[in-house]
Amino acid sequence: MIFFLKLINKIKYLFRIRLKISSNFIHTQILNYNYPVDLKDITEYNDAVKNDDQQISVEQKNLHPLFYTKISWKIIENLNEFLINRIDDRILKTIVHQSEYIIFHSELKIPAKLTVESKIWSIKARKNGTKMLIRFDYFSENKLIATEYSGGLLFGVKYIGKSESLGEIPKP
Repeated sequence: MIFFLKLINKIKYLFRIRLKISSNFIHTQILNYNYPVDLKDITEYNDAVKNDDQQISVEQKNLHPLFYTKISWKIIENLNEFLINRIDDRILKTIVHQSEYIIFHSELKIPAKLTVESKIWSIKARKNGTKMLIRFDYFSENKLIATEYSGGLLFGVKYIGKSESLGEIPKP
């Protein structure tokens, strides 16, 4: 009996409907996102991620290096709300986060109102699915503060088209 159940499951797997994404999504526009940053926001984030070895004083207004990922994750979590051409929700549910790269251009002065400009930067076929890289540029008062490249694997999603990138991809 168990043998037949395993056989049926394998047959279902072979004939499953495979999710696909095409190369035209690299040109999909992502709407800008505005995020106000104040001392309380930074302090709460620092408290959430600090370990016992770190001493972060409120007076120093230290911005944790991964603070920007808190903002980008809000966009990634709700990506279809920011896209002009939506991606099938079933595809977005397959995202497995796998890479992060941040370039710091200048210091963020607190309080600030960040404007995040985003682009789907790269889409490439991988063995286990499709790798999608999104670039986030953080601006405060029209000055570039940081650039983040966040990559995720669309696990099990087949890529249709030629691998494409809008520019150079940083080496982590």
